[in-house]
Amino acid sequence: MLNIQPEKILYTGPEGCSYHAWNYEIKPNLVGSIDEHSDTLDITRKLDKHLLYRRDDVESLKQYIHVIVKLSKIHGFTHIVDEEMGILIDEPKPLIEVVNESLKGWPTGAQLRVLQGLDISHLA
Repeated sequence: MLNIQPEKILYTGPEGCSYHAWNYEIKPNLVGSIDEHSDTLDITRKLDKHLLYRRDDVESLKQYIHVIVKLSKIHGFTHIVDEEMGILIDEPKPLIEVVNESLKGWPTGAQLRVLQGLDISHLA
């Protein structure tokens, strides 16, 4: 297991019928769905709500990435654990790696749509 402080790890994964992000070990009030975090962090207004409502894959990916990056900037998360993605607690992945891997395989136009307005300078 990597020696990463628990407060630096953001957990994501399915909970019921929606995807959630949390770190309840250190920040117990940081539990909520990606949609809830998106609203709270003022990300939803930057998304195409029509596409999001229709569960457009690119718009959903954009929402997910923008939420995890913004949470990392606010709370200092550097790594992510997501069992659904195969990222287990004993080997958390750096957030920047998860962002890069999430974009692989998407056409350039889709990648640009996801990255539009994203500030990852704190992850470098």
